[in-house]
Amino acid sequence: MIMKPRKLPKELLLLRMLKPRMLFSEEHTLQYENMEKGYEGEVIFDSWLKNITFDSIILNDLLLKVNQSEFQIDSLLIYSKGIIIFEVKNYRGDFYIDQNGKWFTISNKDIQNPILQVQRAETLFKQLLRQYRSPHFQLKPFVIFTNQEFTLFQTPLNLPLILPNQINHFMYKLNNTSTSNLTQQYYDLANKLLASHIEKSPYSRLPKYEFDHLDKGVVCPQCQSFMSAQQHKFTCDSCGFIEPKSIGIIRSINEFQLLFPDKKIKSKDIYDWIGHVAGRKTIRQLLIKNCNRVGYGAGTFFVYEGTL
Repeated sequence: MIMKPRKLPKELLLLRMLKPRMLFSEEHTLQYENMEKGYEGEVIFDSWLKNITFDSIILNDLLLKVNQSEFQIDSLLIYSKGIIIFEVKNYRGDFYIDQNGKWFTISNKDIQNPILQVQRAETLFKQLLRQYRSPHFQLKPFVIFTNQEFTLFQTPLNLPLILPNQINHFMYKLNNTSTSNLTQQYYDLANKLLASHIEKSPYSRLPKYEFDHLDKGVVCPQCQSFMSAQQHKFTCDSCGFIEPKSIGIIRSINEFQLLFPDKKIKSKDIYDWIGHVAGRKTIRQLLIKNCNRVGYGAGTFFVYEGTL
């Protein structure tokens, strides 16, 4: 049972919206690429978790805090045998571990040791369980690598690692472990964790941007190129994607609202936002039809309650 499904991180969603409209620095390009790669790996792992056949609770993307320390858990599996913490990695290429336990790419670039990450999460999670007065759950941490093009050389035995060629066997062993149905205490713990989850603002790590300095137009949802307008539709010249003009404008309204949460939605601003590829009358009609209208005359603005 998935009690906390994985969602596209809002920070990544906003970066996707900004990328076609501004030039990213090297730092933000790397941030964007790492987030895309990480989310892709987590989605792959979620497809594996769907094969679980026993009674369990799955919580994804938890951000928790204990004793003034925050920690993140990619996926948490609660079942009758205990709790498994999964740190999901989507590394690609050849890596190795040296005799001191440090991790490197094959080109000798050192990287953060993912085992230390999951061990830190394990330590803080144990503290949280004690805070909940639930110290009796057996805890197991694993780092799981989802990319089939990942290779790790000089791997010591007994490390809490699940390599791509081990995932099938790991899931088989998990499903064939004798388990019983979960009692209320397991659901009570899951609910406490959900209540403790921290929602952080995604705007703090974004590149600085202003409305006037962003490129305007309707962005293709498939390839993030700008689309050209025809009478009743938008067409992407890069990938060939076609959608009704009304849908493209509604998407753009949603983007505007997410990128500028403090701005009021007005027909003139949306007209500018989409690069004048539709008339203001058309935009106003769509706003009236799909949004809640507030006020009249020059002060009229709209509230859009839809989501992408």
